This record gives sequence, structure tokens and C-alpha cells, in this order.
Amino acid sequence: MIAFRHVAKRYGLRAPVLRDVDLELGSGAVVAVQGANGAGKSTLLRLVAGVSVPTRGRIARAPGLRTGYAPEGFAAVPGLTGRHWLRQLARVRGDADTGEEVAAALDAPVQQPLGALSHGQRHRVVLAAALAGAPDVVVLDEPTGGLDDGARAALDGLLGAAARRGALVVCADHRGLPGATRRLRVREGGVQWVAAGPPPQVRVAAAGAAPADGWPGLVEVARGADDTWVAVVDAASSDALLAAVLAAGASVREVGPA
Repeated sequence: MIAFRHVAKRYGLRAPVLRDVDLELGSGAVVAVQGANGAGKSTLLRLVAGVSVPTRGRIARAPGLRTGYAPEGFAAVPGLTGRHWLRQLARVRGDADTGEEVAAALDAPVQQPLGALSHGQRHRVVLAAALAGAPDVVVLDEPTGGLDDGARAALDGLLGAAARRGALVVCADHRGLPGATRRLRVREGGVQWVAAGPPPQVRVAAAGAAPADGWPGLVEVARGADDTWVAVVDAASSDALLAAVLAAGASVREVGPA
């Protein structure tokens, strides 16, 4: 469906975020994009979605691909309710599917003004917009941010259903995607497929001292407000990481499978 050929992306005069990327993305897959903060995951997603263009190289797409994209951040449109915004987008697409069924599955409060919603509530509306109209390609950046367990389970089911009808689903999410069928690692400007049958991983949620990027076995760490963080680490390295952050004064709140 989508092929990268020697793709590089840089911003201004800074060093390239991605360089010399060759990548084939096919239909019917749920692809989880992994990597440390700042590695270039969001840049890769924007290129896949077609909302950004490469600085060098070429991205080939199958003719007529329809893409749904949900970025991590979204600026609310003043005065519009979620339902009104979804219907406006459907008119622009020329599509009868407004995404309101998806919004209901995610418990999105579409009757309220977007500007009055919390980040998590607004994000549910954005996810509904990305999935509306059964797009051929679904690209989601941190889709589970602000979602409760019920909404995360509903989203996982929606993404699995999209892949089963032949869509390509590409997501970056620090919580991990239970339904992922393939995994990509973004690291040091490169993008590589992770070998099938990756080692088990552990998710650690804590506050205080966080592991540094480059810690052995660390897949990624996402830092939140109030000094909180969530890390995903290979299971073989999790005990050493926990011991280190506890010794540094961190308060560990949750440990479980990624």
C-alpha cells in the first residue's frame, strides 16, 4: 500500500530526524511503532499519513488510498460540538459515515462543545474522525492517551476490525498495542522491523526519578505531568530498572505486562 524509498526528513538546519528509510507497509496489518521519546515516531506517522513530505527520497502510495489520521495533539474548533465537527468532516469527504457510531463505542461526548472537553474526551472525538468512513489507512499517534480501560478495549477492537477488512493500521502508543501484528522500531534515524516473537515486555508507571534514555532494555519512556512517567522495558531488564529507580527515590505505582 505504501512504500518508502531512501526517505529522509529534517526540520530546518537540524540533523535529520529520519534518514535513508526503506519501508514497505501492506494491507491488513496493525503496526505498532516503538522508540524512545524524540526518536522520530511522530515524524514517521506524519509521513505515512501523507500530512508531511520527505526532505529527500520518495513515498509511493497505492492509487485512491483514503487515510484517517489522529495526531497526539488537537486544537479545538471554537463553537463546534463534536457531532457538528464530525458531520462537517464527513461532508468534506463526501461520505455518509460521520463516525458517530465509533464515537459512541469510545464513549465520546459528541453533544458537547469541543472547547469544553478534557484532553481525553476530545481525543475520543478525534479518534472517531480518523476511523470514520472505513479508511484504507489508519494512522494514530498515542491513541490511548486519556482513555480509560473500557475505551482502550473498544479501540483495540475497532483497530482489529479495520485490519480484518484489509486496512493498514499504524500506531505509536507508549502503553503498547495488544492487537499489534507487526512492530517497527525507530532508532537513531533509522526504521527497522522488530523480529517476530519479541521478548516479553513490562510496563512500569511511576513518579519521581525516571530511567534515562539508553538504559539497557528500555524500549521507551513517556513523561507526564507532576513528575510522572510510564516506561516499557524488556522483561529481562525490568528488575534492574525497578531497583535503580527505587534506589533513586521513585514511587512505583504500577508494574505489569506491556
